[in-house]
Parts: sequence; structure tokens; C-alpha cells
Amino acid sequence: IGSCCTGADSALHVCQGPECKRQVAKMPGGPIGMATFIAWVLAGAAEGYAEDQSVPIDFSKLGPVFDGVGALSGGGGTSRLLYDYEEPHRSTILDALFVPKAGGSLQMFKVEMGGDGQSTEATEPSHMHTEDDENYERGYEFWLMKEAKKRNPAIKLYALAWTVPAWVGDGQHGPGSMAIQDGDSNYYSQNNLDYHMKYLKGVRLKHNLTIDYVGIWNEAAYSADWIVRFRRALDADPDTALVKIVAADKDWTPICDDMIKNETLRDAVAVLGAHYPVKGAGGKPTPASCQLLNTVHGKPLWTSEGWSLSEVNNWQGAMNLGLTINQNYVVQRQTAMIVWNLIYSWYSIFPFAHPDGVTVGGVGHGLMSATEPWSGHYRIQPTLYAVAHTTQFTTPGQCRYLQNAAVGQAPGGWINPKLESSIVVFACGTSDWTAVVETMSASSAFNTPSTFVLSNVPKAASKKLHVVRTCENATEWFQPLPTVIVDSSGQFRLQLLPQCLFTISTMSGAQPVPAVPIPTSAHLKVEYSDNFDGYVAQTPVRYFADEGGSFNAAIDHSNASNGVLEQAVPEKPVHGAWWDDGEPWTVMGDSQSLTWGNYTVAVLGRIDGPATSPVQPTPPPTTTTGITIVQTSAASPAHGQCLNVVGQSTMDGTGIMAYACGELNSTALTSTSLLKLANEEWALMGGSLKSLGKCATVMPSGLVTLYTCNGSAAQKWVVKWPRIMHSTGGCLGLGGPDPKYPSNKLAIVSQCSDQDHTQLWSNGTHGGNTVMPSPQYVRVCGRISAFKPDGSPPEGYCLIVDVNRSWYVAAGGTKGTGGRDVPRVLASGVLPTAATVLAGEWVALQLTMVGDTLTPAVNGHLLPAITDLTYSHGMVAVGCGWHLASFDNFSLKPE
Repeated sequence: IGSCCTGADSALHVCQGPECKRQVAKMPGGPIGMATFIAWVLAGAAEGYAEDQSVPIDFSKLGPVFDGVGALSGGGGTSRLLYDYEEPHRSTILDALFVPKAGGSLQMFKVEMGGDGQSTEATEPSHMHTEDDENYERGYEFWLMKEAKKRNPAIKLYALAWTVPAWVGDGQHGPGSMAIQDGDSNYYSQNNLDYHMKYLKGVRLKHNLTIDYVGIWNEAAYSADWIVRFRRALDADPDTALVKIVAADKDWTPICDDMIKNETLRDAVAVLGAHYPVKGAGGKPTPASCQLLNTVHGKPLWTSEGWSLSEVNNWQGAMNLGLTINQNYVVQRQTAMIVWNLIYSWYSIFPFAHPDGVTVGGVGHGLMSATEPWSGHYRIQPTLYAVAHTTQFTTPGQCRYLQNAAVGQAPGGWINPKLESSIVVFACGTSDWTAVVETMSASSAFNTPSTFVLSNVPKAASKKLHVVRTCENATEWFQPLPTVIVDSSGQFRLQLLPQCLFTISTMSGAQPVPAVPIPTSAHLKVEYSDNFDGYVAQTPVRYFADEGGSFNAAIDHSNASNGVLEQAVPEKPVHGAWWDDGEPWTVMGDSQSLTWGNYTVAVLGRIDGPATSPVQPTPPPTTTTGITIVQTSAASPAHGQCLNVVGQSTMDGTGIMAYACGELNSTALTSTSLLKLANEEWALMGGSLKSLGKCATVMPSGLVTLYTCNGSAAQKWVVKWPRIMHSTGGCLGLGGPDPKYPSNKLAIVSQCSDQDHTQLWSNGTHGGNTVMPSPQYVRVCGRISAFKPDGSPPEGYCLIVDVNRSWYVAAGGTKGTGGRDVPRVLASGVLPTAATVLAGEWVALQLTMVGDTLTPAVNGHLLPAITDLTYSHGMVAVGCGWHLASFDNFSLKPE
């Protein structure tokens, strides 16, 4: 024992040789005395895993070829802010993601084929806004693919459409029929086939990039006929003949079943790709039809998009990701995984972001975080290393998995009989091998080193093994451990720890992200201007993220020496399985700063084309008792989230929490509702606060739950925005996490305090529109602090000026029909003659917000001031209807 398990290094975790039976430096509870140690040995460590845990590995049983681990940029706008980082920080981030043996070392890179439509956090621009338009400089995905290839020439590229321009679907704005028939007007048109072919060829000709894999349509129904025709078109062109089709980027079925029955479809599809088939522990095997296609017909099984959407890039998320990568193979025999997404680099008012109060953006769903291009601050997250444990020690195409039956405990692929910790092993070339072990679900300590018993090892394989470990503490992320020597009997021992990742490999040279100074996190100042000169045409402009339509830098068509911000999408796109599109708008600013409250935002706007949306009649006044109640303080960890009934349950005692607005579906809508979700709709009636027909009730503990209304004092509330006060005198705020949704906080009532930022709420929905702008208009907006993912207008104040010489000041609104917004209008009127707006002429829009006073101005003419405090702070935006428009001389100044 002494020869292996004692010495100056009390943190030693590696033991080797049969003479060493215990490693005592890391016993549960810390260092122990010899008497206690002997007693513990004799007791057999009942609380831990069995002594002398054996893990057999038989290298004679080779399995399928390893295809790689990669990540996705898109779905949508997920990498938008990364593009705006200045050097050297931008290159440092890209190196961390793509350079082999230096961080994430990504082996595959999937991008959204931009289609101008809303695809989750933003829209991404199409290479063909219209049928006679074609450009391969737009957006940032082409740039990102080049940067990835520059760092890793062997990386595989993969493209998939979420949305497409309206002309591609023959003017249809929704999914339409999925069966191809002559004359059908929908996504699966001849136009769309031509559109995809031009993309693949254009990327090659313009950027010398070859797309290796292409999908069909993100998470939507597919057309077998269209897939076959697409394959024939690819084969007929030497520039695209080697491109492989992945289908169906949704579920394993019915594509597997259809491919079994349809040989032509089976020949057309090269890879079976499913989304989120394994989300951590508890994954199920693939359907029998998929297994048959894999084992008999040689169709690889991939997670073409994955990693549980309930996770973020903290340690818990990293554990889940590491487990998922391993168990994709152990449970489903998958040979590749694409992680959604590459990097959390979008504004935190949009979905799948979780502000934490530490930095401006907090944490989000990605391998890294980069949400502050103005400060240069970014965060290396442990999720990056969850990927690196596989990617830094493997080479796609050259490595093969060992069969599950050849590795570990029955039924194969497990370290322990409880099937809590998995292991995958790769044989690479003629002499190298790698094992990746995850202990994320381990419920007990590994009280003894595990013995790895190797058989049929390649003769040229090194006896010296390199070990890297990642555990929760940041100092232990991708930490090299002492090397291990395989003894003469083909065994070595390794002390495993619960909730960690380990890689054991003959290959050396793996490295964490190089340590360089990272700028300090800082808020964006409320003072900014941009005249849009000096940009490369068709590229994004600094800090603006498109939430409808597509905005890019352009040359002013009336003045070749002037740069403008151009909205270039003339018609609502064909949307896919995610959010619908509202009318075009693009947003910028600091999503978490309370100082973004009192300011003036101004811009020149110009209507450059006719509207394609229909002129809708003025909607009748709408009555509703329903409102959304939104966390309004940027200092709150739940900023921008809605008060929500947990799980939409109407059972007495159901919890109430803050949850991302609009992310839970409900069919129990009230007949007068203006909202999408009944479980985040609240009625203020007779002193009660009601949802789903029951009342918010304060329990003795202060926890707020849903109960049958009984008129008791526990159910009495007084609303004085931004506070919601209970009859006891306390204020509604947020407390601890919900057990089912640990990233979300439960509602509580506690003593009212100016220091408790969770006690600040706003009314996110209002009834009553009696006027409607023309489809041709321009707008400037401010105090946007939340986002409704349903095609609604910006959740803030907007000054709208339309082609009919009318002006409107709106506070949020709802989704309309035909691609129109329905703004909630606070005030409106007809412009004086001197401020008349004409199509093709610049109009100066200005909106000043100080406290509860809103002061609009058009062409320098002040309009009547308005009093409202629906929104207290937030970001700024410009926008228009579904037509071409230009913007210039944007400015923002504090008041």
C-alpha cells in the first residue's frame, strides 16, 4: 500500500500494479487514521462501489466508425454577438472552439442555412431574399465556416434550413402540405430544390467551402419524393455529387420506417439524424427499423442536434452533456453528435438564456458564453471540456468504437453494475486507443480504484497512458493526471470520482484553452451612435440583432457615398417548426442594465418599397381580463420571465414560478384571451390573482401556490405596479428553485424591500386596440426588456409613422394575421403638414422616455407627451412593415 498510496502528493488519484489495493488520500470525509482505514477495508466499503471494480476491454471486437462531435451555429442567431467582438478576443474565442488539441477541438460544424425567418433567438439572412437575388456575404455563417476551416481543415460542414423566403414556397408563409404533387405551393417546391442547389454551389464557388452534409427542413415533416429528387440533383452536378443527405432532423420515426419500405428513399439518405434522442441518463434504444438500417444497410445514426434544452453551460449542464455524448453510443449506437449550440452569444432577453447577475449575459445554452462584444468579456465554460474529452483524443474516420459487449460491465458500456457510469472506447489506427469515462450519475463513491483489464491490445500500442480529468471545480477542468503504465498482465488501475469526466489515451498533447487575460465584464453605456458608413455591404451592423426580416449594411440607393442600414425582406418568409414571424425589427443594447431607462433614441427612416402584407381593417376594441406578469428588473435572475403556473396544472397546491415567456404550450385558452398561454395568463379580479380558474394563495411559509378560490385573506392582493402586494403587507417576489425546473425560481411573498429586485413586475399584455397603422411604416422603439416568441411586436415602446401621414405610440401588442403586428396603441394622430411622411423620403423619428413620460417627435416636431409606465427600462430597436426600408444616423443618449 505504501509504495503507491502515500507520499507528498496527497491529491494522488492514480494507482498502478497489483500490490496497491487502496488509495487513502481521498477517502470519503477526508484523510483518516490507519485504524479507521483498516476498519473501513474490513467493512468492505458498504456505501461505495465494490472493491477491486473490474472493467474489461477487448480490442478484438471493433464496432462502427466514429464520425465526430461538433456543434451548431444557428437556430437561430446564436452566434450573432460573436461576430462583433474585436481582435484579439474574437480569434481567441474561435481558437478555443475549433483549434485541434486546444479546447473544444470541434470535428463537425453545422450551420443554419439562413432563410430570413425567426428560428429561435433571431432571424438569419438568406442568400436569396428574392428569386432574382443571390449573395454569399450576408450574415456571419459563411464567415464562421471559413474561420472553422482555417483552424481545422479536416472539420466537416453541415447545413440545414429552418425557414426559407416566401418566393421559395410560392408565396405560402406556413408549412403547407407535405406531400409533393404537381402544382403544390409549399416548402417542398421546385423553387426550394433550386434554392438549396444554389446555396451549395455558391458556398463552394464564393468561399471555396464544401458542404459535406445537408439536411432537409429543421424539425418539420419531410417529403420522401422531394428528398429523392434532391439526391438526383446533387448527383447530377459534379460540384455537389459528394454532398450527403441527413434526414430527417427531427425524430427517428417515421423516417426509419419509410426508408425500410422505400428503397429509393433509403438510397437517397446517407445518415439518419434525430434531435435530442438522448437527453442525459435514461435514454432508450432506437426503434427496430433504425437499428436495421444501421446494422444491415450501413446508415449511421447521429444526434444531428442535441443536449437537453433544460440545461445551460454551467457545471450541471456540462455533466449532462458529457453523459449524453457517451450514452448516445452506449444506449443507441450513435456515432456522431452535433451540440446545440456552438456558443451562447445572443441577447439575454431571448430564449435559452439565464442571466445570473455575474456578467451581463449570465449563462446560456452553448459551449462558451460571449455576450459582451463592447467589453470583450467572454467565459470559458465546462461544457467546452465535456466535448474536449472526446474530440481531443479521437480522429473521425480513423477511429472506431469498440462494440459495447467488448467494454465494461454487462450489457456493455458501463463501469459498474448499477449502469450509472458509462465508458466508450475507441481504437484509432494501428496503435492508439482512447477511453472516455463519465461518472455523472454515480450515486456512490468509488471507494477503490477501478481495474481496467485489457485484452487483444494492438501490439504497437503504448504502455504509457495519458489521463485527463474534469470535475466541478474550475481548477480541475481538463486537468492532466499522472500517467498510468499498463502492467505485464495488461491491467492498470485508476481511481475514479463521482460526477467527473475521465479520458485515458495512448495519445498525448491534449491541452485546455490557453490562459490569456479576459476583459472584465461591463455594461454597455447608454450613449451610442452609428451612421452605418464604413461597413462592407450586406454584412451585419454592430450590435444589432434581427428579430424579424433581415437588416444589413448597404449603400444608399439615392446617394452612393452614404451607408445605411437596410431591411431587405419584402415578404413574410415560410416559417418552420419554431416561432412565427412578426413584422421586421432589429434590436441592440444592454439587456441587463437598469440604467437603460431614461434616454432618447432617434433614427432616420425611409420607406423604400410597397408593402406585401394586406391592409387590415381597424380591429374592434378587445376586452380581456388576462395579462402577463413579467419580471422587470435587470438585476433579477429571472429578468424578462413571466409568472407561470408550474406544468399548467390546476391541482390545488401547484407551484407558481418565473419561466421564459411563451415556452410552454397550452390549449386551455380563455375565449377573451389575447395571450398564447393560459398558464401565464393572470386575471386581477376583486382583489384576487387568478390563473387557470384558480387563485394565487400565500401559504404560511410564504410560498405562493395555486388553490381553489375561497375568498380568504391568503388570496387577497393589491397591484401597484411595479409591485404586487399581499394583504399581509408583504410583496410578491421569487425564492428558491422549483424541484422540477431547477433553473427557475418559485414565487414567494416576503417583506417588501427595495433591495429585492425580484419584487419588481410589469404588465406585459394589454387589451384594446382601436387603430391600426398602414402596412407601410417605419418605427423606432425603446425599453424592450422581454420577448414573446409568437410573432408579437417588440415588448417595449415604439413610435410608428406610416405612409398615410399618421403617427402612433405603442406599448407592446399582439400577433396579428397575414404577417401583421397588432400594436397596443397608447396615442395616435395625423402629422402636421411639415412632418408629412412620403415613401422614398427620409423621416426623422425620435422617442424620449423619462420616468413615466414618453415624448415622441417626427421631423423635429414634438408630438403630445404620453404618461405610461408599462416598461421601465430595456433595449432599443428600429423596424418597419413587410417592405424594403432604410435607416440612417441612429443615436442613443441618456436623459
